[in-house]
Amino acid sequence: MRRRLLLALGPTLISALAWAAPQETLLGPSADSDQQLEAAQRAAVAALGNRIADPTDPVAGNPLGDVTLVVFTDPLCPFCRRLIPTVRALLQEDRGVKVIWKDIPVLGPASQLEARALLAAQAQGGYDRMQYALLQVLAPLDRDDLRGIADALDLNGNAIVRDLDDPAIKARLAANIALAQQLHIEGTPATVVGGRVVPGAVHLDDLEEIVAEARAKAGSAVR
Repeated sequence: MRRRLLLALGPTLISALAWAAPQETLLGPSADSDQQLEAAQRAAVAALGNRIADPTDPVAGNPLGDVTLVVFTDPLCPFCRRLIPTVRALLQEDRGVKVIWKDIPVLGPASQLEARALLAAQAQGGYDRMQYALLQVLAPLDRDDLRGIADALDLNGNAIVRDLDDPAIKARLAANIALAQQLHIEGTPATVVGGRVVPGAVHLDDLEEIVAEARAKAGSAVR
């Protein structure tokens, strides 16, 4: 099933979830709605251009890669927990891919806390390590948990906990959510690549195909 979440208008983070049945069982013109959504997303991606990325964003893979994936995730989203290892696997096999992580904590206070911990870890060069560690834990974490995890990762746990309340980190997460709204992203995870938004936890072979299409499209544009 496709999970949809409601993104708050403005900087407020909310945790409202709605579930949609498979497309063929939906009432109404779902195909038309999906086409309209895809068109709106493509238009938004084109309009925003390079502004989708921010110099402060966590980056993985090849910083000079010829294909860039901008991946929107929530730390507690179960589908994101499927996609993140898939993206990591892609980076292992394709050295030409750059990944930009965009955390959008929309699943409540625990989600917000863990997203802030990720950016606090980034300040210590530990974003990837913290991201991997959080994937291993199913239950929501509190500040003491996050301190312990950070210390176990050879990060400064006290600094991580202190930075959880950093206004700059909160502002970055609010900006990520605002960007997701501009891109008409309705659920997590979502990946911006090749001028479009790809929803859901796609499989590795599908992701490889998407990257190949984006690479071919970019090559055609250069010629």
